[in-house]
Amino acid sequence: LRRTRIDTLYKTAGEKIPLNNLDEIQTGKDSSVTIKLSFKSDELELYSQSFFKIDNVSAKSSQLSMSIGKARFKIKKRLKPIVPRKNRKKRFRVRTANAIVGVKGTEFVLAAGTDVTSVLTIEGIVDVASVATPEIEVEVGENQASQIRQASTPTAPVTVPASVREDIVNTDAPNVFNNVQFG
Repeated sequence: LRRTRIDTLYKTAGEKIPLNNLDEIQTGKDSSVTIKLSFKSDELELYSQSFFKIDNVSAKSSQLSMSIGKARFKIKKRLKPIVPRKNRKKRFRVRTANAIVGVKGTEFVLAAGTDVTSVLTIEGIVDVASVATPEIEVEVGENQASQIRQASTPTAPVTVPASVREDIVNTDAPNVFNNVQFG
């Protein structure tokens, strides 16, 4: 694990490291890290060879970036008054080179590369949009996946068979999404 804002290398398994806004985390080969956001009970697991940045995390919202790699997110649903879905503010966002992922309480896996971002929703709903056209969002429901290629809108969500979902969750490599037949 490398924390690049301070550029410190951590090698001890299980070591707890405090992180702050603007910190960048890079995982090495055959390594992973679990990040727990202190304001919430949200957590994410970065798989090996991932590069991740904490842009801004507060009690009200989280803005994160992942330039390359793969991560599994477990974001707790918040109990609030019922507001129409289109009027709700996204309190948790992850940005990649070509996609914006908005979350309101769900579990999902995100794989990011320079040209393509893939999302698998395990539980709940995730909204995905292209950085080039953020106004065009696609809802990706439970057991569904979508893919965003550079400067393109997200693919229509496709249902992912259980065996492929299991591979996506349990495999480090982002290219495991190649087993999904996107439309």
